[in-house]
Amino acid sequence: MASGRNLLDGSINGKSNIGAELAEPVISRMRIDKVTSIVKTDTLILQLGELLLRKLGSKRALDISARMRELGRLIIRLQSDESVKERTLNPFLSRRLFDTVMEGIEAEGIPETSAAGRKLFKKPAFVIKVNNSLWKVAQLKRGKALREGDKVCTNEEGCSFEDWRSSSIERSWGRMHDADVSASLRLKLTYDGLAD
Repeated sequence: MASGRNLLDGSINGKSNIGAELAEPVISRMRIDKVTSIVKTDTLILQLGELLLRKLGSKRALDISARMRELGRLIIRLQSDESVKERTLNPFLSRRLFDTVMEGIEAEGIPETSAAGRKLFKKPAFVIKVNNSLWKVAQLKRGKALREGDKVCTNEEGCSFEDWRSSSIERSWGRMHDADVSASLRLKLTYDGLAD
């Protein structure tokens, strides 16, 4: 089945940027849908998958797949705005589209207000993980720009993403605290992303 799927993908997509080390353990396990289609054609998401695969190993292939698909869902959310013309993650990682990305993350995380008036998210794990993934992808983009001598990124003009995670992650942890989420979920989220 996997070989037939790869043959179909090759005939539809033509030249693929997916390396064999990522294709078999991670990509081949994804369900066939619009999110997977976006993931398979986005260079930065594929680079993140390769990075996570090297770091975590093939035993965590499903976790890697989930992280890649979260970014794919974010791209779909961002593309739902008809004024947005970008089709891949790369153009969104800029100061010009920073607010658009944050609005997309917040919309996908489903904002709410607690009884105490605190701003929180209904899906805090998504917000935490996608922010962490975006930060890693931004670092990949910045590293590539530095290697290629891109002056826009070497002077931090379009590649500084250190503050991306602060407010939304704080709101996510607040939701988890208010909802009294189990310690094992907090430990898993810390292990997957925040302890990097």
